Amino acid sequence: MLFDNDLMFSDGQTFSATASGTKVIDCGQAILTTGINGVIDLYVLAIVTTDFTGTGTIKVELQDCDTENGTFTTVASAPAVVATKFAKAVIPMPLEHRRYLKLTYTVDGTVTAGKVTAGITTSLESHQLFHAEDYSFQ
Repeated sequence: MLFDNDLMFSDGQTFSATASGTKVIDCGQAILTTGINGVIDLYVLAIVTTDFTGTGTIKVELQDCDTENGTFTTVASAPAVVATKFAKAVIPMPLEHRRYLKLTYTVDGTVTAGKVTAGITTSLESHQLFHAEDYSFQ
């Protein structure tokens, strides 16, 4: 995966209770237009860099707001995952949102010891399978 430093929400962030990412991203305009017309998919990717412990759950939420210090609301989220099984969260980037974006890590129960790095990216660590039909190889 590749992250642009300007599109990072967290870099090795620790938390044990509900917390916001360490950075708010300013998209520079009220409604983001990437200019790529959906040719490239964007994702919010949160990766665990140090495993979490505890019996609680972690839910990653993408939030937006008109102002940097205003009241943020959730526009997309990943499902809650038990802390010990939380490895990554992938949220498809909504095509429309307000100017400022942040992540919130919502903790329910007891969670300790982990670290997360998160940002907006075009690349996901996943295996892509290609299927060939009506071809013969010699």
